[in-house]
Amino acid sequence: MKKIVVSVLVCVVLTIAIFLLLFGLKDCMTIRSNQTNKVLYQSPITQNLGIEFSYIHSVSLTPIIEELNVTQQGFYLQKVIYIDQGGAGMPEFASGKQSFSIEEGKFVIDGFDRFFENIVINVQEKYDDQIKIEETIIDLDQLLGGNGKVILNVEKRLVFKY
Repeated sequence: MKKIVVSVLVCVVLTIAIFLLLFGLKDCMTIRSNQTNKVLYQSPITQNLGIEFSYIHSVSLTPIIEELNVTQQGFYLQKVIYIDQGGAGMPEFASGKQSFSIEEGKFVIDGFDRFFENIVINVQEKYDDQIKIEETIIDLDQLLGGNGKVILNVEKRLVFKY
């Protein structure tokens, strides 16, 4: 009788484990606290998931927007938009496939295609650090609960939608 109960339990556990591996684990973009390693936010990665990281430049004190694509491998920086930038810290020459343009009065560098496995962001309230995923805007200072560091990662996470 004990062998039957143990066999049934092993089968149930294996079935649950296989189900979770096949249907529950998804590639997600996560935002983790660097201090606690706690996941503060996660979003399943869909094909062509684009995010925008916006912040105030610490030297010029002007807004910057970085557009990134998120894949199962990590993050690809595609475009940087300088809003109201006065020249300090601006690139002089395009590199590789990069191109410079002015779009709606903003200086734009396109064609970066620079890969990052993860991204560490120093969050400070005065720099208005935000991540935009589709129509969702995440205020990193509020998410973290104050100044500190967050890490953007791509990792397998349990994701269930009811």
